[in-house]
Amino acid sequence: MKRIITILILASLSSAVRAQITISEADFLSLGTRGGTDFSSTDTTGVRALENLSGVAATWDFGGRAYTQSETAGTDLLPYPSGAALANDPDFTSATNVIKLVASDGTITWDFLKLDATGLWILGASQDSLGNQSKVLAYQPPLQQFAFPLTYGTTWQSSSSVVSPMLPPGATITQSSHARVDGYGTLIAGGVSSQTLRLREKDIMSTSASFGGFTFTQTDTTYNFSWITKGAYSASISADSALRPQGVSYSVASANSAVNQGAVLDDPLTLRLSINPASNTETQLSYSMKDAGPVEVALMDYLGRNVRMVVDGWAQAGQNIIPIDPKTLEPGTYFIHLMANGMNATQKLVITR
Repeated sequence: MKRIITILILASLSSAVRAQITISEADFLSLGTRGGTDFSSTDTTGVRALENLSGVAATWDFGGRAYTQSETAGTDLLPYPSGAALANDPDFTSATNVIKLVASDGTITWDFLKLDATGLWILGASQDSLGNQSKVLAYQPPLQQFAFPLTYGTTWQSSSSVVSPMLPPGATITQSSHARVDGYGTLIAGGVSSQTLRLREKDIMSTSASFGGFTFTQTDTTYNFSWITKGAYSASISADSALRPQGVSYSVASANSAVNQGAVLDDPLTLRLSINPASNTETQLSYSMKDAGPVEVALMDYLGRNVRMVVDGWAQAGQNIIPIDPKTLEPGTYFIHLMANGMNATQKLVITR
């Protein structure tokens, strides 16, 4: 009976750590201007299970596959106009921010966005290729990508006509998006654990064109699953119309920016392990305290039994780091439980050989 009670207590503590969060337009703007590094993979093994996992207090682990770094650390959201090509186009003048993307051939694409309390709206894009500036597309009306405040249960729909000078005469494109925040819990990506919201988005693109008296129509449906945190950490899975995974990616905060500190303060007591799973190399447990105070850090096995008391003392305000030597532990699954300033946090640790 005591063992069962212990497991139930541990489960309740874990659920408390994975409480839902709310992301406002100010939060999103802050995240977009902090910068980070993106990683992607075409290995979709096990991704279907992540797609199917929704609801409350869930855990999504993006480890266990090979990733390729797709972009270097940088700032995503720039203030409008930031020298964007054709920034004075009537379709783009209501933008508040732009995203600058540089291709390997030097072509620069500018995405125009409107960010306000109602959500994030996509206005369109322009290009600068070898000094030649051109309009790529515009959404009329703007297409809504997020709805604020973003929290569990938020839903939105948006539909727009796509206008582009690159479309042949008589061709029309309509794009619609149906989205819902269908889960919250813990995102594990890049060795970092963060509280997260899970978004499920269904995009439908309808194309119509007329040639020689014949009308051609085509409808393409795609899905995207996104995980958004308050600490510049995120992940996504793309899928086709049959919900077959096509790719997986995640983004982590830039190591040389102030993101890590801000992320911890936004998400109090979220535990982070530098290496997990760990084998023979020391892993570092980090956490942040808004105020100095007493701290207890205990290591438990998967049945909730105490293995050792890691820390029983005083922690300073700000970031704290505790080294853990995996060579002193038997292989298996453990839980690190931290209590400080009336708050609790639990992090899973896996030891392998």
